[in-house]
Amino acid sequence: MPMYFASCDSRRVTPSKDESLNPGILYLRKKSTSSVFSGFKKCYLKDLGNDVVSLHIHVELHQLPINNITTNGQLFHQGNIFRPYMYNTTVNLCEFFQYPKRQMFWKIIFDNFIMPFSNINHTCPYDHDIIMDNATLKAEAFRLIPFPNNDYMVQLKFAAYNVYRASVKIYFKIF
Repeated sequence: MPMYFASCDSRRVTPSKDESLNPGILYLRKKSTSSVFSGFKKCYLKDLGNDVVSLHIHVELHQLPINNITTNGQLFHQGNIFRPYMYNTTVNLCEFFQYPKRQMFWKIIFDNFIMPFSNINHTCPYDHDIIMDNATLKAEAFRLIPFPNNDYMVQLKFAAYNVYRASVKIYFKIF
């Protein structure tokens, strides 16, 4: 299967010099390994002003329904290069939505950063496209998970039926 790489938006957003906790998405990249299974219909960042950037992703699923979804989430922080930082876990999403308290870190991430902006809010099967629209990072959400000021990357790899189909890398800064 051919693998291809496409950058959703390589535009870097310049953060302000405010002393308060001010998270912001800098850029994002996506990779899909199977255009037969799914495709990115929409994937971009939109500058809303005042250091606020919103994320828009629309993944078109071609083989429905999907009853087995696994994701690997890994957090990186930047030194000279991006290095693994604290979390690298693989979660069965169908099971996670039934029993979210078993994975408390990912429940906090999901409740604050994904659920308010997406249609990923139920257990399997998935028989529709995945849409994440107008997602922004808010300082209030980071009070539950305190991170030091730095550049971070979240890498999410998505598998259906135990075959990795796509990955998304979200680069953000906490300053």
